[in-house]
Amino acid sequence: CNSGLQRLADAAIDELKAGLASGSFAAQAAPLFRVRIRLAAIVREAMDLELDASGGRAYLVATTGDFARRWLEAAFVPVVTPSLTQLHGELERQAALRAA
Repeated sequence: CNSGLQRLADAAIDELKAGLASGSFAAQAAPLFRVRIRLAAIVREAMDLELDASGGRAYLVATTGDFARRWLEAAFVPVVTPSLTQLHGELERQAALRAA
């Protein structure tokens, strides 16, 4: 795994754990939404890196190993309820309320 991407993932996971442990996400969900959006972006980038590294071989079932399963699982991440679209919409709504 790309070490920069690994550092981003580790930082997001640490932030998630800290917010859960402190209970801060229960009082204010926006930081949790931002962590979730970042984690989804990290998953997408990791899959892109794996696909780039594998090349066309990634599409051959006999040679993919678990790539196909990971690809399908990664595709599911943005649509898990609430979806990334819903999370972005809620963050925009909260920003508009603060600006008003």
